[in-house]
Amino acid sequence: MANNPNIVYLLLWHLNQYHWFELPGIGRFNGTKRAAYIHHIEQKIYPGSIDLQFESGITSNTEQMLSQMVDETGYSQELLEEHLAALCQFIQDSLKGTPSVYFEPFGHLYNLNGNWIFKQSEHNIHQDFYKQSPLPLKPIQFKNEEKQIPIETKIAIQTPKKSYEFRSLLIALGILWLIFLCLYFCPNRKSNTEIIKSPLGDSTNGAQAMPFQDSLDPEIAPLDSLATSVQEPISNQDSLTNEIQIDESNVQHLNDSIQNKPCVIIVGSFIKINNANRLSDKLQRDKYKVYRGQYEKFNRVGVQFDCFKQDLKKVLEDLKKHYHPDAWVLKY
Repeated sequence: MANNPNIVYLLLWHLNQYHWFELPGIGRFNGTKRAAYIHHIEQKIYPGSIDLQFESGITSNTEQMLSQMVDETGYSQELLEEHLAALCQFIQDSLKGTPSVYFEPFGHLYNLNGNWIFKQSEHNIHQDFYKQSPLPLKPIQFKNEEKQIPIETKIAIQTPKKSYEFRSLLIALGILWLIFLCLYFCPNRKSNTEIIKSPLGDSTNGAQAMPFQDSLDPEIAPLDSLATSVQEPISNQDSLTNEIQIDESNVQHLNDSIQNKPCVIIVGSFIKINNANRLSDKLQRDKYKVYRGQYEKFNRVGVQFDCFKQDLKKVLEDLKKHYHPDAWVLKY
């Protein structure tokens, strides 16, 4: 503990602890604590502070104040009285040459015709926020990151003609009919006359199965290759002429329109070919039949499926669980 007490510091401590202090011969200072608050108009946070009210000439509790200081610090009461008297004498002497004196850190004191007047300083004298000024409060700003989704050109819906709807079915039936005629009327390589003379034959002797490739003449072989080419999966060439964007409002109508047709659902469109390749590899790993195409400067990646066996709505729901839920285009 220092030999000489700092009487101004002890007055500040007493003000924060008991909310008052006195200067003999000058007056009494009463403090009111104010909690921290937010000033919305100024957009500032004000810390807790103490407002001082001054009563001139009232010093009836000075002995009580000194006794509380003695209990807190251990200084003798005579020593504290000596330093308090010296402070009051310094304030009175300072006012002889000037109209006011700064009583740091509390404020300015004026003596007008024996009447003391006090004006509190702007310094914060709260012990927890000593000399702290208000802090600016910045508004919270949220940054919205825009997701860039490639915009597909909307294509007008074209009502398919009935003749086109049954074209693939008629072609398949025609090819099957030609194959049946070839199997029924064409002779085998061993004996052309035997089959013509007795087309039915003996049920016991003719029960042995004949290989399919040996029952056709070489002239009919192109028909077999034509049937094979019809059953091959859709190539990457855009042979599908119709294209429409799928949404919840038209999925049922499209499901009815594309029955018995080969179809492709475009899953993604990319400017960079590497992005398209990555999506294509992922589809292959997920056991989908991949479609690749070009639309203007975009590299398209899609999923081929057979409308003979699979429902459009079911396929679309499965794809949306694992891939992007928007911007789907149907080619058929």
